[in-house]
Amino acid sequence: MKTIGRIKFRKFEIEIKATPKVIEYLKNEGLSLAMLIPNAYNLYEQVLFDEIDEDGDGEPDKKFGEKFELICYGITEGRGWNEKEGLKVEGFKENFNKKNILTHSGIQIDSTPKNTNKKFIINYAILKK
Repeated sequence: MKTIGRIKFRKFEIEIKATPKVIEYLKNEGLSLAMLIPNAYNLYEQVLFDEIDEDGDGEPDKKFGEKFELICYGITEGRGWNEKEGLKVEGFKENFNKKNILTHSGIQIDSTPKNTNKKFIINYAILKK
């Protein structure tokens, strides 16, 4: 697993990591690893803080701490839909220590330098450190 970067917001910090197969996939598609670093506002306000405010008071609950990890662990590629078979997807998911997972989500990619029609999702999990 490789650390790609960190996002700090107020007293909180998220370390962004990717598994080897995700890194290899992105490099093969001509994409920078920097694209794994999401918009800080969306990541904190719309994803993480919704998960760690169990009492609904608008403030993150202290029991979750201030340090987190975002692990990019898989790729999902859509392969179309038809009435007989439904949605067909391909891709992979790598194993990682799933202890302390708070939520799962994904980063949608609508094109790559090598293929402007290629669409896929980078799967990630946010974990309490």
